[in-house]
Amino acid sequence: MKKIGVITALSAEGKQLEAVLGKPVKTDLYGNFSIKTYINNGHEIYFAKSGVGEILASACTQLLIDLYKVDLVVNYGLAGGYKTRNMGETVLITGAVHYDFDTSAIDDCAPGHYLDLFDGPIIDTDENLRDFALKISPSISQGVLASGDKFVTEENFKEHLYQTYGATVYDMEGVAILIICKTAKIPALIVKVISDSGNKDEFYTFKDMLKDAKTGFITLMKNIIDNL
Repeated sequence: MKKIGVITALSAEGKQLEAVLGKPVKTDLYGNFSIKTYINNGHEIYFAKSGVGEILASACTQLLIDLYKVDLVVNYGLAGGYKTRNMGETVLITGAVHYDFDTSAIDDCAPGHYLDLFDGPIIDTDENLRDFALKISPSISQGVLASGDKFVTEENFKEHLYQTYGATVYDMEGVAILIICKTAKIPALIVKVISDSGNKDEFYTFKDMLKDAKTGFITLMKNIIDNL
């Protein structure tokens, strides 16, 4: 039996998948963090809502690792996109960069590069988990995620992230979850669905779309979790 940690930033992102997982065995509260335990297809699923931003995402991930001894972590949810991305497009994240991490003033290291931990700014997600997801959904888009504590809206800044890192997906939690998993040697999979191009009206429209099973996104996530 695998122990799988599942993290979303917002409650709205998790409701549809929680509904198809059934009734939780238990719910644990740790301050602001709510961890729901499900038994699903022979796996223990620990479903957590982290809240928005890197600090909360990091703390939530470490909680799952330390207290629940998860074997792997899956992060999914809404994300902004570059102009080449379409609203509602599902993207399998190949790697992520913490774009606002910058020690270059003292070591000439490229922004985003954790010099003592990783070979470069782009931190890879787990290759075996990515290959597994591709077997389930061979046509899924792939791309690099740029994360920071900022809701990315400016087209010029998106262009900078694309030109510098090749990043076409933007969020505020993914790289934090990935870094914590990497340092703990826990494999991590990240799947995002493009919700907006920075336009507030688009964002809320997609949250409504996410409730519609026709998007196929929740079905994909359920298939991945069922078969891990």
